[in-house]
Amino acid sequence: MYFTRIAAAAAAIVVAAAVGINVAGPGPGVGGPVNTPVPTPTTRPSPASPPPQPIGVLQAGEYALYDAPSDPVRTVMTVPDGWTGDGGWVIRKYDGEPPEGMAIAIWDVANVYRDGCNWEGSLFSPPVGPTVDDLATALSSLSDRAATPAVDVALGGLPAKRLEITIPEDVDFSECDGGEFRSWTSPGGGARYHQGPGEHSTIWIVEAHGTRLLIFARDFPATSDEDRAEARAIVESARFEPMR
Repeated sequence: MYFTRIAAAAAAIVVAAAVGINVAGPGPGVGGPVNTPVPTPTTRPSPASPPPQPIGVLQAGEYALYDAPSDPVRTVMTVPDGWTGDGGWVIRKYDGEPPEGMAIAIWDVANVYRDGCNWEGSLFSPPVGPTVDDLATALSSLSDRAATPAVDVALGGLPAKRLEITIPEDVDFSECDGGEFRSWTSPGGGARYHQGPGEHSTIWIVEAHGTRLLIFARDFPATSDEDRAEARAIVESARFEPMR
């Protein structure tokens, strides 16, 4: 459920919802004996299949992210043509890498690094609290990243916070601890590390069905305004479905 399941496959997936139908038997004069009642079997409509996970090169449609059996919430987004996914909780455009790549990902955040470059030993202590406001406040306070104040928005019909973080363009990642510039951790020990100087992220934080989620759309200085708007529209199409 974290950034570990990367296995691009050039395949498009289309899933149709299964719908039950009523089947009428032959009536009088229609292949059956006159005046002989014929039972009419019925089948209950089966539940609509969930949207497919994003695997390979995607065709425009709805896709389910953060959808492993252990995940408490399924996040469904409407994605246009041209994105790719590995079936997990991240989708990409232009490979997601500099100079113009984009990525959208979902995280369960446990704690935040106060220092992104010299991150060893810099986690908040005590750890960031469990609420949307707690996490938004912690991220907005980071002084070594250009962080905006969090603003109130709605996401999937739920109250949420949105803010932006930009990594300085003059940071030399090779001089950072482990060669990585980090921002936060997951409960399982994963860490959000950035892909390059100047990386910009728009971040949404929401509590859905009792689970706090962070969703970000990542881009770079060379990313076009049109592509940034497309990524934002994908995130803002999100809806949340309980898995348990």
